[in-house]
Amino acid sequence: MATPQPSVGPLPEDGPEDGEDIGVPNQYQLRGNGVRITYFPTGAGPLTHDGRIILIYQDSHRSLVFRGAQVQTVVVADFGTCVTATLERTLEIESVAVTLLIPTVFLADGGSTSIRTVLVTTVHTPGVIGRQRENHTVVALAGKAWSGPLPL
Repeated sequence: MATPQPSVGPLPEDGPEDGEDIGVPNQYQLRGNGVRITYFPTGAGPLTHDGRIILIYQDSHRSLVFRGAQVQTVVVADFGTCVTATLERTLEIESVAVTLLIPTVFLADGGSTSIRTVLVTTVHTPGVIGRQRENHTVVALAGKAWSGPLPL
């Protein structure tokens, strides 16, 4: 069994034919059920001590920006890329995290495409024997993936 490796790795073997002029998206904008997500796999904006902007999360209660190591990214073969960030930590709930599933996308040079995916919100509760620790809710998202100039 292979261990997933964190990265936005090379193109998989089942990608486009040799000689095709292809690329992968460097930005995604997605929304669904009151949630808006902007994801920059390679980062955007100025470099700060926390790194470049990787993920922007917005809902009716908050707007959060995650940089560099604040985001965990794992490529899972035949599934996609899982992008996770912790929205909040409290004493009573321990933490609330979101995981965005990014499907594999190949683009014509400079192109874009519509995508559909999901965002999983996970509430981690304290470890109590005989109870489930993680509770998940899933939101369907739709939007656009493209390769182009990144915001400064």
